[in-house]
Amino acid sequence: MCVRVWPVLALAGAVCLGSCASPYFVHDPRTLIVDRQEVPRLLKSLRCELITFVAANNQRNMMFQAEAKLNGIESAIKKYSYYEIDWKQFGALELSLQVQDNLGLQSGTQFDWLRSDGNGHSHAWNIGPTGSDQNTYTATWFFAIPQDAITLRPAPAADSSEQPFSCYRTIPKREPPPFGSIYTEDDIDALARNDFPDYALFKRVWVNNTLPLAAWLEEVGKSISDSTLHGLNAQQKRDQIVPAQMQYQFNVVVTGGLDVKYDLTSPLWPAVAAEVSGSMQKTNTITIVLNGIDSQTAYLAQFNGGAGNTEAPKALPTIDVNASARGLPGYVGRRQRRGRPLWPYVVVMPPAHP
Repeated sequence: MCVRVWPVLALAGAVCLGSCASPYFVHDPRTLIVDRQEVPRLLKSLRCELITFVAANNQRNMMFQAEAKLNGIESAIKKYSYYEIDWKQFGALELSLQVQDNLGLQSGTQFDWLRSDGNGHSHAWNIGPTGSDQNTYTATWFFAIPQDAITLRPAPAADSSEQPFSCYRTIPKREPPPFGSIYTEDDIDALARNDFPDYALFKRVWVNNTLPLAAWLEEVGKSISDSTLHGLNAQQKRDQIVPAQMQYQFNVVVTGGLDVKYDLTSPLWPAVAAEVSGSMQKTNTITIVLNGIDSQTAYLAQFNGGAGNTEAPKALPTIDVNASARGLPGYVGRRQRRGRPLWPYVVVMPPAHP
């Protein structure tokens, strides 16, 4: 007789699964891989990688301008190519942690009840209850990234209280500094490449296990600028497409689960089976946004049906069909040059001639 309670218990279990979904019982998203202890360490690593890239990129920007004045634009591109981020704007960093819990009474659950009335008639009942409970919990943090750094501050030697915040134990120096400027003395590029691994006070974020995130951002930014922005002469400025924004998103997904099944066979119950499964999926998402000088214009052009161009070109020249052949009119495209950051002035001394 006790076996007859199985269908009732199965139905009760299915109802119970639904009752587990409650706003009063939640799961901390800071679990599995990126847990509550790892979140602060990950945020520090992301902060240090990004601020290292920004400082190194802005330093290369200053050296690019100085090299172009001294030895020409081609030499500047070869030595100090950079991605033109806007020092007046902020970038953005988003860290999102999501955990999804799943618990279910699966389709493999069934109860077959066979009963004979003694008159040659038999009656069979098949009961197959199902039920599931799925809960998703997400924690998201947004941060603004200053884009005006041109150097990095080392950790105080005598004060260990700032060690959890400081990114580097010391900052390597260039000897002699390019152009003899104090603004080019710190070798931020070397820190981005991890040339001095003992200097870092944070866990580096590696891309393809070969490049730190800061150096990878530099490499990608340079390749984009060289193919879209850095022309060799003034005439090529008409052919530019202007890098407006860099956005990267990294997703790390981890899934684990367990499936349990029970079977019973008896003369009265030809088939009794119960199958319960549970799983957890953790999704970690990191989004990085870095803004160039024309990022707002690009945003309006993409999402606002077009942007008003404050540097609109002059009207296209009109072809005079009755005139004789002449040279190109004074069509110059944009009315003004795009603005450049006003970095600290790097004095460029002309080469000495004997």
